Amino acid sequence: MLVSTSCSVITLSILSIISITWSYTFLEFIHTFTSRHTPQTVHNYSFQGNDIPEMLQLDFGAFIQLDAEETVHFALNYPSASENEWLKSEPYGRGVIRLGPDKRAFLVSIFHQLHCLHYLESEIRNGNKTHWPHLQHCLNILRQWTLCQADITLEQGSFMSKNFTADRWGDQYICRDWNILYDEMKKNWIEFYRYRVEKGIIKVMDEPVIV
Repeated sequence: MLVSTSCSVITLSILSIISITWSYTFLEFIHTFTSRHTPQTVHNYSFQGNDIPEMLQLDFGAFIQLDAEETVHFALNYPSASENEWLKSEPYGRGVIRLGPDKRAFLVSIFHQLHCLHYLESEIRNGNKTHWPHLQHCLNILRQWTLCQADITLEQGSFMSKNFTADRWGDQYICRDWNILYDEMKKNWIEFYRYRVEKGIIKVMDEPVIV
């Protein structure tokens, strides 16, 4: 009888724990689901003074996968070809986006980062010490951004002992779809171009040629 009572108490305790855990999990699920699907209050920024968003308001949609790999592109020993490849990675507006009724200029951080990488590559090739203050700025900015992102992807093996000729593939990363951002930069550049034409800031005969 004592054993039976003890078993019943243990069973009830286990069921209680399961019930509490399930309830907590269900409530967490409901909270997550509603927070993702409940329309958020949209703040209409004036873009005057500090009344600006902290980030570009852009829907990236689903995440994409990036397979890291070694490449012959952006090579230090082929400066002309490398420079052309770096320039092709620049968006319309060279990373500057215009927002608000007065088309206030903002630099999108990702393109500041790419600029710094391009600058580092150029300085490694040229070795001009008079540019070291700019170089130091870029190194410090990239260090802080690396800390900010805190990427915790688990990389396999050591790149120092890897045969990149035979094994060119690296790890996989989950990323935002940067093509959406590039499309947005292009769209914004066209809008700003037309804005300048309408305001008489520039005078042109034809629409810009978009390639």
